This record gives sequence, structure tokens and C-alpha cells, in this order.
Amino acid sequence: MTRPMRALLSAIASCAIMIFPCASQAATPAQTIHLLVGTWNCVTNDSNHKTWHVVTTDTTFGPWLQMSSSYQAQNGQRAGSIVKFFGFDSEQSRWIVTSVDTSGEFYVIDSKSKNFDGSQWKDAYPVDSGTAAVTVQGTKAYTFDARLPIGGGRMYQSHTVCKRI
Repeated sequence: MTRPMRALLSAIASCAIMIFPCASQAATPAQTIHLLVGTWNCVTNDSNHKTWHVVTTDTTFGPWLQMSSSYQAQNGQRAGSIVKFFGFDSEQSRWIVTSVDTSGEFYVIDSKSKNFDGSQWKDAYPVDSGTAAVTVQGTKAYTFDARLPIGGGRMYQSHTVCKRI
């Protein structure tokens, strides 16, 4: 998995874990972050016919959610870990995730969607036209579908299912 694809998948997965009916439009950003504390198991199937597995443990970090993810060696990639922070920028009315992984990659994604179910996400840095949409699947699971242009008119796509452990 290339850096942009891994970055987009990881970032969207991290954001998507915040999404379930308890964190609907009635919840404040602080309540939403608090409701996401826990461990999530995510499985991604991509347009390269590969399957990816990531486990993420979420804890509060002041007003932020700290997301610590780990993944085993898979599909020719080395095992690694990622640390992400998720929060709400009230001045710009947007959710934001910033991430750094053990390979030195980093990125920022955001969403200006009010509701998490059906929310739309985009890469903010690097700006590589990566996007995703989230769908809630009850209180203990969600899905997200990501797209990333990879050159030559081709599009990398993935479908991820995350379940609370």
C-alpha cells in the first residue's frame, strides 16, 4: 500500500470510529469524543484486491481523542503503528484528524459535516484529492468508503468495516 493510500485509509478509519448514533447531531463535540473511547477492529478491502487489518485503541487526551493504531505485517508491508489525534475546531466548525506513523508519514484530514452518519471527509494535507464517506451501522460498527486518485486516470478505492471490540 503506498503512502497516500495508507495515509488516507488510516485517517479515515480513525475519523470514522467516531461515528455512531449516540454521537448524533444532539451530542456536543466533547460528548462525541467521550463516546468513542474504546477499542475498534477494522478490516479494509481495496481495489487492489487486498485485505488490511488495523486495531485502534482510543483514549481521551484533554479535549482530543488520542487514537493509537497498530497493524501486523501484511500484503508485503512491515508491521507498524500510528498515533492520531481527533478533535473539533470550533472557530472553523470542522472535525480534524492529524496523524503520524512509525514510517514518518503524516497527514491531516477534515470534515465540515454536522452529522457523522453520512459525513464527507477530505485530505487537508497533503492535498491529494482523497475523499471518504461514512455510514453508521448501529452503535457498535460503521463503514467508510474511500477514494484516492493514483495517476493515469485511475482511482484507488476501499471499503472498510469497523467494529467495537
